[in-house]
Amino acid sequence: EYDTNEFYEGVIDLTDVFDLQQNPQLLCQTNWLLETRSSKEIGADLKDFAGGSFNLAPTVEVSDDLVCVGDAASLSATLKDGNDNPIADVSGYTFTWTGPGVPGSISGQGTATISFASTILGDAGDYTVTVSSTTKCIPDPPTGIGTLSLHPVTPDDTASGQVCVGDKFTYEGVEYDPGVYDIPRTDNNGCPWKTVLTVTANPIPTCNAYADNPLACEGVAITLHVTGAGGIGPYTYVWSGSGSEYLDGTTSANPTLSDTAPIGIYNLTVTVYDEGANTRCYSTCNVDVEVFACITNCETGFAVKTEDVGGYDTVVDNYSSCFRNDGFRRWGWTN
Repeated sequence: EYDTNEFYEGVIDLTDVFDLQQNPQLLCQTNWLLETRSSKEIGADLKDFAGGSFNLAPTVEVSDDLVCVGDAASLSATLKDGNDNPIADVSGYTFTWTGPGVPGSISGQGTATISFASTILGDAGDYTVTVSSTTKCIPDPPTGIGTLSLHPVTPDDTASGQVCVGDKFTYEGVEYDPGVYDIPRTDNNGCPWKTVLTVTANPIPTCNAYADNPLACEGVAITLHVTGAGGIGPYTYVWSGSGSEYLDGTTSANPTLSDTAPIGIYNLTVTVYDEGANTRCYSTCNVDVEVFACITNCETGFAVKTEDVGGYDTVVDNYSSCFRNDGFRRWGWTN
């Protein structure tokens, strides 16, 4: 007999009962009913019975993943018990995955985690895992869904620059020698992309200048010439230096030093520009010419002596003298 409000608790070990069934999954599907002694009395009602299930079937939860296209990704299934605690030992369970990237893109089929070594756009979507076992409690429900989301990748772009041989190209504050460079970028989602920079070196043109008559008497024009080569072309020219104000054109390839140029030595510089290159690569060269007095005060004849001075023939002043024509129409000079 039990007194009113008297309470007892205890443990019933049913292991032997279920072992006799030789079905380890039987317990997972079993409900139980406990009858109290008073439940057998005529006045017994539902409150004299206790019942329920063993609630041993786990649940399935699947993680999601969000990565950039091309990155590695993974989805994992976790089994949880009736108290929502993860089940660490999932041996005896088989995890069968289906989804957009199955079977080609994934590894780990049959396990709790599938992996993507390098995602592609076609891998994005929902993945369903079905958990089965022949020895352990089947999850209820036996499936779970995880989603793989992918950030689109910003397409790589290109940039280019040109320099003259020996120079550097400045791009976004950084100097680059001629060549091809991958400049890493990151978009707003943290996904990588790159700019491919190509720097091209344009050749330096050669410059060659000379005069038809680098030594000329006062009153005689001097014709100059310049040629550019070795670049892309066409070429333009700019003359400068002493005597350039007496040229009939400072941008001509064949200018003439005016016959009005006074006596003196003129050091002329010409710059050759390669107009075929965006960088207008250039080089310079020099040519020296001399205008001298050929007629002395005797106004009959003259003679001059030149010496090599710095690679140029130069008139030596005050070297010769002359005498006037006499009655026999003779002339000459003395030294």
